[in-house]
Amino acid sequence: MAKERKKVERKPIAVVKPKQREVQSTTSIIKEPVETMVSDNSEITKLNLKFVKLCDGAKQEEAKEIGDRVQRGELKWSHFSVDGNKNCHHYLIIKKL
Repeated sequence: MAKERKKVERKPIAVVKPKQREVQSTTSIIKEPVETMVSDNSEITKLNLKFVKLCDGAKQEEAKEIGDRVQRGELKWSHFSVDGNKNCHHYLIIKKL
């Protein structure tokens, strides 16, 4: 009888309840119109950037001409895009011809 198991009484598991979020009213957020955010002293200038686009399947002469212009410093590689199923490289025009 000494080797008999004793029945263990288990404590109940505590239930965890999530905290309720505090709701902020939208009236406390004040949004200023865009006109008042831009000061009158600042002058907004529009950038006139022009690009040359070279796509896959272009003539070899065009690709060589653009490569030569890049080496001379007239063009600078800007970004890559996909136009339909063609890969295109865009070059920023730095100097006019």
